[in-house]
Amino acid sequence: MPNTRMALTVALGLHVVWVLVTYLLEGRIQAFLRPEAMGARLFYALVANILIGIGGLALVIRFLLRAGTISTEQAGFRGFGHAAFAIIVGVVLGLAFYALQGGSVLEPDSSHQCLRPGARDLYSGDSGVLGRGRERLSSFAAGSR
Repeated sequence: MPNTRMALTVALGLHVVWVLVTYLLEGRIQAFLRPEAMGARLFYALVANILIGIGGLALVIRFLLRAGTISTEQAGFRGFGHAAFAIIVGVVLGLAFYALQGGSVLEPDSSHQCLRPGARDLYSGDSGVLGRGRERLSSFAAGSR
């Protein structure tokens, strides 16, 4: 049982680190509630989700595999066919949910210019936290299509 205890301790430790970083980079400053905080959201996604979520998990799996606590099958690694099928199903389901929410799948030049629905209604008229005015954000959104 010490191997099971070690696996749980390492996994829960990574989860605690991820939750703490998520709070510090997103929750504390409420980055998802402020349309002008695009840089903060990008930094949060890169650090919390990619670096800690994916990179940290890869290190935990590597550590547990080398310690003999888990096998590759228990870690979810199966054959190429299984992975390819899972990727295809994930892409199809993701596009279906996006389309069901009103996203334009086949028409990239649609009228969705806000960072998120309703963000335009939340704009108060000031220059925002980062000093960008509405015109600058609108021209950025129009140019990024």
